[in-house]
Order: sequence, then structure tokens, then C-alpha cells
Amino acid sequence: MSLDVPAALSRLAVRLGGEGARAIDAQRLTGGASMETWAFAIEGGQAREDLILRRRTAAFDPETSRSTSLAAEAALIRAVGAR
Repeated sequence: MSLDVPAALSRLAVRLGGEGARAIDAQRLTGGASMETWAFAIEGGQAREDLILRRRTAAFDPETSRSTSLAAEAALIRAVGAR
């Protein structure tokens, strides 16, 4: 099953930026053997936030994976950003 990522980002924009926020400039970046990487921005009010989305195209299997889960990766990024 395929996911319309730009449409999903539009729904996410409202959750992250509030009513009237929108996702703009969504583009899939090249590279990434096992995950999709998207660059996009959320505009809401007077603010713009540039973001990156990394998306697995298959379910994460901790038994066979050589990487960490996306949740663990996000927690590590937040921890480094808090320093």
C-alpha cells in the first residue's frame, strides 16, 4: 500500500502548527537504501519551520535490523539538541 506523503504532511501540519498551518515545499530527497527522506516546511501564522521526515517503507523488525527504531533515533536527536 502506497502512502501519499505530501497529503499526510498536510494533515501533520495542522497537528504541529495549529489551525491554518500548512505543509509546503515537500520534496523527496535522494539516497537512503532502507528509508525515504523528505524535506518540507510548515507555515503557520508568521512562522516557518523547515523539517525533515525519515520514513520506513516496511515495518521495523528489531530481530533482523542493523539499526535502531525511529522512535529511539528521535529520542537521541532530542537529547543531543537539549545539551
